Amino acid sequence: MSDNKSASFGDVAAGLAAGVVGAAVLVAMRRFDRKYAPRTIGDDDRDSDWIAPLGYGAILGMLYGSLNGRSRRSRLADGVKLAGSLMASQLLDRPSMLKLFKFARDGDLPRLFGEMLRHLTYGVATSIAFGWIDDRV
Repeated sequence: MSDNKSASFGDVAAGLAAGVVGAAVLVAMRRFDRKYAPRTIGDDDRDSDWIAPLGYGAILGMLYGSLNGRSRRSRLADGVKLAGSLMASQLLDRPSMLKLFKFARDGDLPRLFGEMLRHLTYGVATSIAFGWIDDRV
């Protein structure tokens, strides 16, 4: 990778791989939570639904890689920002927005916080994976 601030193909590819890693962590957490902490999972979350999170993760990872480039900022802070962006983007998706508002309206805090924690973990895992991959490319 070059040391300039512009994103290269390698940055985008590293972001793609990191996004898939982050999404795999998110899917694994959903499966774990479904088995061991079912109150944190919505009724519409299915174990077999892993293709959509991997697709979203890959796309967001590529975007993250293209915007981040060779930055040496804190990966943890970047992960929190990425998770916040993901949660904010869900407000644009009507079904996701309604699901989150339903959890909040019904006082179903375990589900609301479960979703927030899983997305936070996705963001941090993606950011850390990107840094690890980018340092080795």
